Amino acid sequence: MSVMSSPPDVQESVSPLARAADEVGPDGKIQVDLPCRQCGYNLRSLARDARCPECGFPVIRCLRRDDLGYGDPRYVARVALGAYLLWGTSVAALPTLFLLGAYGTGARLAAYALAAVAAWLVTTPDPSGIGETEYGPTRRAARTLVPIGLLAAPLSIVYRTTASDAVMSIARLLIVCTWAIAFVGVLVLVRYLQCLAIRTGGTTAARELARSFRGIALCVLPLAVIYFLKVRYGTLGSHAAMVVAVVASIAIMGLMFTVVSTMAGTWALARELRAEAAIARQLWPPEGGAKRDGVG
Repeated sequence: MSVMSSPPDVQESVSPLARAADEVGPDGKIQVDLPCRQCGYNLRSLARDARCPECGFPVIRCLRRDDLGYGDPRYVARVALGAYLLWGTSVAALPTLFLLGAYGTGARLAAYALAAVAAWLVTTPDPSGIGETEYGPTRRAARTLVPIGLLAAPLSIVYRTTASDAVMSIARLLIVCTWAIAFVGVLVLVRYLQCLAIRTGGTTAARELARSFRGIALCVLPLAVIYFLKVRYGTLGSHAAMVVAVVASIAIMGLMFTVVSTMAGTWALARELRAEAAIARQLWPPEGGAKRDGVG
């Protein structure tokens, strides 16, 4: 499966039990081949409030295996926390762009560190292993590339404060590499967030994040080309400089709209994940039963 593979089709937001209607017959028994989430035993013909005869795992927790509302509530809550932190980091990071001196540097480093923590939480693997075949490479790539890309911030400090030409040259090269990694990491992370949004059964977050993915790809690439031309050729002719200025202005404006779309999509995803975590807690009560309102 490709790291940048597309998420599954968006489905309308409905409750987990309604989504499982095709798996449970009118008599309350499983009417399709359904593997146990824990041991893989085929649960077909068992009642939805029964337990797996092999391992004792509640059948109801195995319905609609991709839906997060049926997942481990601790896992879903952890991912929801990561999504909230990711949104909060993007909001908090904007004012730091206008801070100067040590305060600005410290604030930006704190924001980048929080972003790394948020990305790490939101890319937590599902303990059941569900989805790893389809989008596991995307999750692992985001989990690795985003923290590495955020190293551009401390490297920039080294570049600005060092008095050694050799250190400055090495830092400049590393900064370019880490920013490239950060760009790919953000793209992969947004793609993975789309996959999570699909698993919530909602549509708002998935659509906003799909728009964000396209916007990042379309806006950042021209800026990267402009940066390369500036580094490679230095001062450009008047006509070329005008074209570059126009393209850069359009790309920057597009990127601003993309940032807003990303923040909206992340916020919507966080809320959808929180709702799925609440449902999962009802399906996974502490005492180990499988009862919930209207079930069993």
